[in-house]
This record gives sequence, C-alpha cells and structure tokens, in this order.
Amino acid sequence: MTSSPIELGAVYRYDGFEHPIRVIAFDNDLVMYDTWWPHEKAWGLAMLKRSISYYRLPWKRFASLATYLRTEEYTQAEFKIHRPDLPMAFGQYLNIQWHDKAPETIARASELLGVARASETAARPWSLDANEVVLLPFSPKGSVKPGTRLSSSNGNVFDEAELLWHAWRLQKPFLRESRVTDGVGLYRSGLERRIPSYYIWGSHSRLEQQRRPKAQNS
Repeated sequence: MTSSPIELGAVYRYDGFEHPIRVIAFDNDLVMYDTWWPHEKAWGLAMLKRSISYYRLPWKRFASLATYLRTEEYTQAEFKIHRPDLPMAFGQYLNIQWHDKAPETIARASELLGVARASETAARPWSLDANEVVLLPFSPKGSVKPGTRLSSSNGNVFDEAELLWHAWRLQKPFLRESRVTDGVGLYRSGLERRIPSYYIWGSHSRLEQQRRPKAQNS
C-alpha cells in the first residue's frame, strides 16, 4: 500500500491505528516507528524518558497496511540519538546456546564464533559502531530484565566476540534448566538514558519467534 520508498522521518497512516506513525529506523525485515501524541501535539519520542522501547512492525506487514502521507525532516540530533545506522540484529547463531559453557575470555568467544561461522553459511562477523551500549538479559520465563551499560574495550566500537562475551556473562545468572530460546542473538530494543539498547534472545528475535509455527508433538 505504501506509495513512496521508505525513508527516515516518513509519516504514514497505518490501517487500524488511530494516529499517524513516523519511521525512526528500518532494515529489510523490520520498521521501527514513533507515534503521534495528540494530547502533547508532538511525536512521542520527542519526550525522551529514561528508558524507551521502540514500536516495531515486520516490513511485509508495514508495506501492505501503511499509506504514505509526507516526510518530516529527520534531524541530525535525532540521528545521533536514535542511531538508525546500527544493526537491528547482531550476533545471531543457531548452533550456539546461552546454556553452553560461557567462554572465559573474549579471545575464547572469538574462537567459538569462528567455529560457528564455518557451519552456519549465513553467519558473518559484525562490529557495532558505538562505544557504549546497554544489554538487557531475559528472565527464566522470558521477560526482559533491567539492562547493564557497557563500554567498548577500545573506546570506539564493539566487535561481535566482545559483545556476545558480555551477553553470556549477563545472561548466565538467569538461566534455568528449561529453555525459552534456541540459539543466541542480540536485538535492537530502544534507548536507555539515550544509549542504544539491545535485548538478549535466541537466533530469532522475539517478533520472529512469535510468528514462527510451533512444533507439533509427534
């Protein structure tokens, strides 16, 4: 239904929503958006709070149900805060589990990821172009726990091994015998005190996992 190529700051009417939405970030799979707050006469994310979780829609659903209205300037200040250039998903591996023995060092994590990439043809190493990030682990029942703010060891970017090593360390206290995820992965959540946040989960995001068919008992 969209009649214009998607771009940052584009405003749409979305079927079933009372008020317009505005694109904050997107990739080939996902659109993250803001919503209009009529009582404030402003976009909701203009009122930055301590913690923000972005609204999100699968790209295919967005494309079929959103109608382009206009584009409002996406300012440099917004770009600096929301960082739409950062990946939506990071460090996704199906054949590694958070329940596996956590690597003792970043170097050991790098070795494990190298082995995993060799057997997962779609996997490739990432780097995260940010010197600070917040990681949010999940509880034994799958709910999101409070995040931890991390700084990259080189003061510039996180490589994949370093960030996943931190994720293993943060997730370990919440692991139980029963598992709510399969594989490992980090996914863009929002902002924590204006620092980009990622939630820890499996090789598929929470949204993808909800859409995947459940296995049938044989």
